[in-house]
Amino acid sequence: MAEKRCALVVALGATIAARRRAKGLTQAQLAAFIGVSQTTMCQIENGEVATQIHRLQDFANHLTCSVPDLFRAPSPTTGPAGDAQRINDLLCLLPPAYRKVILSLVENAVFSLKELVEQEGAASDG
Repeated sequence: MAEKRCALVVALGATIAARRRAKGLTQAQLAAFIGVSQTTMCQIENGEVATQIHRLQDFANHLTCSVPDLFRAPSPTTGPAGDAQRINDLLCLLPPAYRKVILSLVENAVFSLKELVEQEGAASDG
């Protein structure tokens, strides 16, 4: 009799596989980072076995996302939505105080670049 697979384990495995591929890692590479065999990594990604809970943070660290993100399908990888998700994934790796510093730096950079682009556009128009 075939064993019924848990939907959460299947979804987690699919997300890990998608994020691994997006990072350009092989199963063997991610397995080595996490400390499991390539066979176990394959079983995790296929939803055949659940990863041990203490390994979730290792997966998140190596896949540049938060632990909760492992339970969500990856966001689009192109365009502003993908860029925003990538920034979010990186910020989740930092403590709140450091996230505020990074957000401040990004805001300043965006406004400065926007002003520069507007000045260049005005110069080329005139």
